[in-house]
This record gives sequence, C-alpha cells and structure tokens, in this order.
Amino acid sequence: MSDVVEIYSARGDESIREGALDYSSTITTKGQAEADAVDRCRRDRTIRKVAYYIVRDDGSFKTLFGYDNPEPVSLISNRARRQMADPLPRGKGKPPNPGARKKPKLVDRLINALKEEPVSGSDGACDRPARALHIKYHRQRFTQRVKAFGRCLG
Repeated sequence: MSDVVEIYSARGDESIREGALDYSSTITTKGQAEADAVDRCRRDRTIRKVAYYIVRDDGSFKTLFGYDNPEPVSLISNRARRQMADPLPRGKGKPPNPGARKKPKLVDRLINALKEEPVSGSDGACDRPARALHIKYHRQRFTQRVKAFGRCLG
C-alpha cells in the first residue's frame, strides 16, 4: 500500500487539525501540493490555511507543505455585510391595523366546523343528542391526532 496525503483546510479561527479533512493519493510532491493549495484557496476564498501531511503505512506522518491564504475572506465579515445592507423598501399602502380581528387558527376553525355539522336522524330531522355525541367523538379523535402529531415533531 502506498503513502496517502491528508489535506487539512482551516477556515476562520479554527486550528488546522479542526479543519476539513480530505485525502489524496495523487499528490506526491511539494510542487503538486502547492498548486493544489492555490487552486483550493481560489475556489473557496474562506479557507485561511491548507496543510498537507504524508501518512505512511506504519502510521507515522511528515509535513509535506503548508500554505497560508494571502487574502482570506472572513465568514464574520460576510454576515456583517449582509446585516449592514440597506433594508428592503416598505410596500406602499396602509400599515397593518393592530386592533384588527385576527383570522382564527386552524384548530379553532376545525372545531367550529364540527360544531356546525348537522347530524340527521332516520326521519331527516336534526337529532340533538346524536349531534352532541358526534361532536364529542370527533373532538376526541382530533385532539388525539394533534397530540400524536406533536409527539412526532417533538
């Protein structure tokens, strides 16, 4: 089995051993490692440092090449730049009325729909005790399903 090269890429303030790890069996010389490091830093400008280690079959390692990106882009500066950007202009029209009546929630709408559902007896007239049982049954089933769904999301 031939020697393998471990490639560590550090971003931001992380140490080189905490960085992303890649392996290569094609990089064997310092010149190839340097070309690869420049290419990596060109593709991903957030990389601050790249280090190449040759790992031998017996488990020992040797530093092949280390490269510091001359102009790394800080991840924090990208976030700050987005936060400092101008906010989107507010749409034209009236501002929302804080005292306006809010739309009822889905659970409330379903319960109201179950309350309004007529249950007819054999003669076609509305049977109040049967309707009350029907509503109670559906309320229980609905709350059981909502609880089960909450446990799934939990």
